Amino acid sequence: MQKMLWESGYADYSVGTVEAEPSLEDVLEAVRKGSYRRIVLQPLMLVAGDHANNDMAGSGEGSWSRAFEEAGYKVECRIKGLGELKLIQDVFIEHARTAMDRLAEKKSRVH
Repeated sequence: MQKMLWESGYADYSVGTVEAEPSLEDVLEAVRKGSYRRIVLQPLMLVAGDHANNDMAGSGEGSWSRAFEEAGYKVECRIKGLGELKLIQDVFIEHARTAMDRLAEKKSRVH
């Protein structure tokens, strides 16, 4: 996903994971190469739950927010899951309609 963002011209976006790669350290390293002063953290999850509230926006050790603040950045956390976005909702609705249409087609061929 990171590569796709960069190839599409979104050089100011970084994607990281809590339990895999790219890690927080990977993202911090990439951000340090730029001239950024402010960081916006937003979960790339359908629902913003424990990971968003604790791992991303929490004040505890190991949280992304704390790590970026300690590195000298002003941090804004957006606790909003992708499922709250109208565009994403529309994609889910379209996929559901397509699935229902395919099931109806199969059912009509069987009868």
